[in-house]
Amino acid sequence: MRSLIFTTGLPPVSISWISFVLERVVQMKKEREQLQKVSRELKNGLIQQGFDVVSDSNILPIVLGENKYAEQATKLFLDNGYLAFAVRPPTEPAGTARLRLSLTVDIELSVVADVLKITKM
Repeated sequence: MRSLIFTTGLPPVSISWISFVLERVVQMKKEREQLQKVSRELKNGLIQQGFDVVSDSNILPIVLGENKYAEQATKLFLDNGYLAFAVRPPTEPAGTARLRLSLTVDIELSVVADVLKITKM
């Protein structure tokens, strides 16, 4: 592998994987629409509960303010079987700690309802 030590080129396996994914992603319109629907439902539900949600994608940061609130929210989600990470300074500006929810296409609306129940606690 001496020839790759000083190169900036991607390894062949990376190029193959990218090609594989790109061929399939164009055929995933239904999946993209489902993910957008679930993300929109969760965002709207959180906003109705008074949360500040600052994204229109499948990654929903819920701005909670102080670090302790983000840490409490992480624990609440973990206690209810969901993995959600607190993001605190210095990653985010002071006073804007947040919980970051990353949605995937496999999440159904029933999960959104469950998450909205958790956030009411």
